[in-house]
Amino acid sequence: MQPKAVRDALHKAAEEKPYIYQQVTGRELHANIVEALRYEHEGRAETALGVMGSLAGFSCLSAVYLKYERGEISPDQDGFRVAVTDTGRRIFSGDLVNEALFEGEMSVWGMVEATAKKLGALKLPDMEAISNHVANTSNTDAYGEPRLAADHQPRDLPSNFVRYLMPSYLPLLQRYDADIEKFPISFGFAIQSLMEDSCETLDPATAAQIVMECAVPMASLDPAEVF
Repeated sequence: MQPKAVRDALHKAAEEKPYIYQQVTGRELHANIVEALRYEHEGRAETALGVMGSLAGFSCLSAVYLKYERGEISPDQDGFRVAVTDTGRRIFSGDLVNEALFEGEMSVWGMVEATAKKLGALKLPDMEAISNHVANTSNTDAYGEPRLAADHQPRDLPSNFVRYLMPSYLPLLQRYDADIEKFPISFGFAIQSLMEDSCETLDPATAAQIVMECAVPMASLDPAEVF
């Protein structure tokens, strides 16, 4: 728990800055993830971006899935779809998930795109191509594998980042604002901060590609495989 004075200051600031809780959370996520990777030298930024992108994508699904579990929304009726692959894996998709992932300036892609452009990215990743790749591999062992050059691959798969790290980051995500629908925004601020910090050593277009190659498939990952 934070001191009452800190909470009072944030509450007052929220009157003019509606995402102040998510900004503060994003800074703490950034610091925590970078610190956790302090002994990783080569590929440190790529792995941190992979972690953040993976958790951001998964968080886009989390709020929608919670409503599904509660019976508040029904598949194929409320912009939410559930498909089962030949291997028995459930894959989630639909407009409700895509809203947090792709649509608007505060979506994951909206925040990544804005920062990449600000940092001078000349070519941005193709969201349609990434989404098609995820859809085409959902029934294969290649599901969730980022299409990245070997020297820009995070050190582990996005699904492993989500399984091992998402549960441990929930207390931090809930520290200032427990609204699960805003978790993707907190990760978005963390990603923006890391993209800015690493722009001298990692091309912002590549950084954006890493984030979204990890985020898009994890927005479909069955939470039952995580919790």
